[in-house]
Amino acid sequence: MTYIKKMYSYGDFCWIDFDEITTLDKLEPYEKAELLYLGHYKQPLRSPFFEKLNNKFVYLAHDDGWFNKIFYKDKNQYIDVLASLVSNRLKSYRQDVLPLSRDIAEQLMLFAKDGILVDFYRNRIIKSRKSIEIPFHVIGENMNFDDVYNNMERHKAKAESEYWLVYSKNEWSIRSYK
Repeated sequence: MTYIKKMYSYGDFCWIDFDEITTLDKLEPYEKAELLYLGHYKQPLRSPFFEKLNNKFVYLAHDDGWFNKIFYKDKNQYIDVLASLVSNRLKSYRQDVLPLSRDIAEQLMLFAKDGILVDFYRNRIIKSRKSIEIPFHVIGENMNFDDVYNNMERHKAKAESEYWLVYSKNEWSIRSYK
């Protein structure tokens, strides 16, 4: 219980990359205000990318990863991260699988734009000798992650579609069953 309390005491973690540290001193007051707004409300006033900073990423998190929102300037970098994310997550279950193919990662990216819930709970992943199936649901954008966590079954039932990431014969595919 002490660990959980400590984790919540960390609060927000917001990160933005930049080319040169000296450019921070050259930001106009309105640009600083936009950065503060971005960090506080987890959404940009105009764009999460700043010409003076030449940033390529913005990472916004709350409660040590409970809520994550990431902006990528280059969608190819986003796809690369997404492609390795699933295989890295499965390593915690002692499952060695290849990263998602570029095509499958691009499809998953399109679903993610609408807000997805990928169900990595051990009892939800279907494993057999021939395949691994990971369910995910398109639930829309949701800012109340306590609600999603506490009412996960309701959110999954309300989802327009249920999909599965399927790993079989060293290949990933996406299947729909609903």
